[in-house]
Amino acid sequence: MAFENQASEQIAASSRGDKIKSDVMSGIPSSYYKDNSGKVIVDKCRLWVNNENISMARNYINKDIKSIVMIRPIHEIVASFAKVSLKNNDENNFYEYLLSPNNHVLMHSFHATCYALENLKNTCLFISYAQVVENTGNTIKDIYNFLDLDLFSHNEKSIEQTVFENDAAAGLDDLHTIRSKILREPNEITLPDWVRSKCDMLTSRLASFDACPEMHYNGV
Repeated sequence: MAFENQASEQIAASSRGDKIKSDVMSGIPSSYYKDNSGKVIVDKCRLWVNNENISMARNYINKDIKSIVMIRPIHEIVASFAKVSLKNNDENNFYEYLLSPNNHVLMHSFHATCYALENLKNTCLFISYAQVVENTGNTIKDIYNFLDLDLFSHNEKSIEQTVFENDAAAGLDDLHTIRSKILREPNEITLPDWVRSKCDMLTSRLASFDACPEMHYNGV
């Protein structure tokens, strides 16, 4: 953004604007991951597949970049956040927060996913939450094939968390804790009618795309 806004005048005055922008943008991944020697780097960000970010990634990182897009019925996502919020005694109205049009966590991610489903089918692997928890082995194989990697044998019933995020940044403890087994954990949260209605509408939008995997959602 600085190249188009805050620093645009200074960059233009240098007569090297395009080269400076290319050098800086292309150098960010190597600097950020300078301690990683892996052949493939998987960077998690819900908004990588929106138009601006995927265009930037192709222009300055790798034109053949691939994206793995996780999809889940929206009411399950909201109920999962509600469960964590209640554990943290969060008194805020997290339903209105999550479903507000400019919410970064859910709604911006939803629109980015719709963009990917409509425009990036050839460079994305779309995986539903149900596929991960109900057909784990084959889903892992699909990911390795998509990334052109040799298959590695994983033990889905004995998982060790080695990467940790700072949950204090989100204000919710236990938000990124990884369980030791892959399974669908029961969630007894009952969503208010207006919340479930809004979630169902959003899920129907996702399910309308041909590239969207089976949502395991009644009525879609």
